[in-house]
Amino acid sequence: MTNVTAQKLLNSLNKNIAERVAYEDAKNAESSNVTSHLLKAFNADHVTLKTKHKLSYFEALIDQNMLESYDFINNSVKSNARFNIYAVQKAALKLDNVAQRLLTRATALNNKFCVAAVLTCIQKRDVESFVFNRDSALVMLSHAINKENVKRSDFAEKFNVTASTASTQVSSSFRVLEALNILSFDDSDKARNIVSSVNYDNAFVKLVESQFVKAS
Repeated sequence: MTNVTAQKLLNSLNKNIAERVAYEDAKNAESSNVTSHLLKAFNADHVTLKTKHKLSYFEALIDQNMLESYDFINNSVKSNARFNIYAVQKAALKLDNVAQRLLTRATALNNKFCVAAVLTCIQKRDVESFVFNRDSALVMLSHAINKENVKRSDFAEKFNVTASTASTQVSSSFRVLEALNILSFDDSDKARNIVSSVNYDNAFVKLVESQFVKAS
């Protein structure tokens, strides 16, 4: 990240916000709800579409090698859709946590599940037989789901949502954790079912470890 500056990162965010708003407007004239979520997630002005975050916010992200651009906001998941807005919100919250060097223990499931997934990977880091994948994540989220060779006791935290909610949460959360360079998947794994590696040097991972593992 040697060529990235706080100003470049700020400019990248503003550019991607404007591009996403234009895309949503062209796709659907009634897209105000998506736009509203996007602007709120990145603390952006509803008129100028520019973030209100100060340069110090981006300096904190760079200092911790968190990301080089905000291009993930406009990633094409498929031909007629871009990065899910709820996934965007999750990503923004993780970046806020890193910039503030404080893990927000939000009650919203969309943050708690990502934290639990990362914490589970940390706790099982030295267990060769442990594999974190889509099946693991689904079992973690819903008591209604059972998978062979997945032990509910392996997880740092367990939830109990409906099977359909679990599926949606896993899909969006895996996309977020991949976009922020926390989890990696093989290129051949188009459905993002099996985590191939965990970036334990990632700033968000270190934040989870410092506030949960080392504090215990």
